[in-house]
Amino acid sequence: MASTVPKAVLYYYPKSIWCAAVLLALEEKGYGNDDIDKKQVDLASGGNFDPTFLRLNPKATVPTLVVPLEKTLTDEVESRYKALTETEVTIIDLLDKSRSAMSRTHTTSTAPAPSLRPATFAFSAKSKIIIDAIHSEEGNPNHLAYVNARNEVALRTLATDKLPVLIRREKALAKYISEAEQGKLHVSAKTKAFWQEKKTAVHSMRQLRNWRHTLGQAWPYQKILKLRAYKEKQRNAVN
Repeated sequence: MASTVPKAVLYYYPKSIWCAAVLLALEEKGYGNDDIDKKQVDLASGGNFDPTFLRLNPKATVPTLVVPLEKTLTDEVESRYKALTETEVTIIDLLDKSRSAMSRTHTTSTAPAPSLRPATFAFSAKSKIIIDAIHSEEGNPNHLAYVNARNEVALRTLATDKLPVLIRREKALAKYISEAEQGKLHVSAKTKAFWQEKKTAVHSMRQLRNWRHTLGQAWPYQKILKLRAYKEKQRNAVN
């Protein structure tokens, strides 16, 4: 008789740098293809704002790892789940601890499962500096595309890439809001307000990034200088 022990499910977007960290952790820890189910969420089309996904993660972010609670890991008990959304603090820590000599999760892979934690206190402190820098607003890797767009040609190329995504996301949010107002979608007032807030934010970004008309407003030069200075400071801190 086949086991019906529940598996974790990773919701991710292939182009997300935060999802890349979790996917790399899965690879490094030697998880097998059937240890964790993977489901793509299309951020470029606003898939993270879908009501079904919002029930899992009201923040509408990826990666999201939905894991069965430890005491419901048997066929005899109804499974209960918890959604983890913080990349470094919860998701990667769980993946690291869940496949080891002390693990009781019974992964099917026979690959080695090296620890992802630094081996010394000094290395751990150095790693924390890097991780904190990456997760800060100034050090956010998602800003690199804008920081590296150093002239008009680069900005116009970036606009060609980014604007269609923003338009699709705004249309998706408008659709969800409209269907909720028509009663086709039954969601809470909080979800409606969340959609409206995100739609307003995406619209503002789209207006700013319409660089063919407002090139100078796209990404203020002073902010670019601030980001570059911060990244240089962090590089010096870890060298």
